[in-house]
Amino acid sequence: MISYLLETYPVLIRAFFFGLIVASAIILRKSIKKYKLRYILLLVV
Repeated sequence: MISYLLETYPVLIRAFFFGLIVASAIILRKSIKKYKLRYILLLVV
């Protein structure tokens, strides 16, 4: 099913997954109380 969707709607599927990644990064950013270098590196990676 994923391969069908990627072939039929490649831009929409990639935008959806990119949105999931961005939303996860925002949630992680809000949950971190103290910003340390290792936390920032984890968000970047």
